[in-house]
Amino acid sequence: MPVAADSMSGEAGRDSWNLMANDKSFQCGWQSASPVLWIGAAALCLGLLLMTVILGVVAHSKYIHVGLMKYENLIKNLTKDRDTLREQQDHQYNTVAASRDKLQEELKSRTDKLCYQGWVKFNDKCYFASENGRRAKLVIISTKDELNFVAKLYSKAWIGLFDTQEEGKWKWVDGTHLIGSGS
Repeated sequence: MPVAADSMSGEAGRDSWNLMANDKSFQCGWQSASPVLWIGAAALCLGLLLMTVILGVVAHSKYIHVGLMKYENLIKNLTKDRDTLREQQDHQYNTVAASRDKLQEELKSRTDKLCYQGWVKFNDKCYFASENGRRAKLVIISTKDELNFVAKLYSKAWIGLFDTQEEGKWKWVDGTHLIGSGS
């Protein structure tokens, strides 16, 4: 059986409990709270959610910024390394080109000095014709250009080609066989 206390008299009675039961604020419970409270609670939740999203976006942008800075530094370092390698390559190329040019000049000066005075040079070979010298070496012609050169230079010349061992099989004085028909 329910018991209620009267705040004024301190006596418990049945009628006072009924007064409490008939009060509409107690029948509806907490749902009867004002709509302002609900709006405030929703605003608080949305505000906390918004703050969480903002903090997440800020943290993510900070993370992206740090990664971006890392990649920018990497690109900067790689660009610097590439430029250094290009400079080294250019320097080495210039050094090799200068050495090549120097060697070509030296080779040209050496080959220019090989022919004695009175001799004629053609394709790195020296030619000399003597009307009275019989102990000279006979010329060995290896190209059509060389044959034309000798024919223009000397109207009559002995060449080092013979077929004394076998008729029709031509050999040069150095023992090599004539390539082609010889005509």
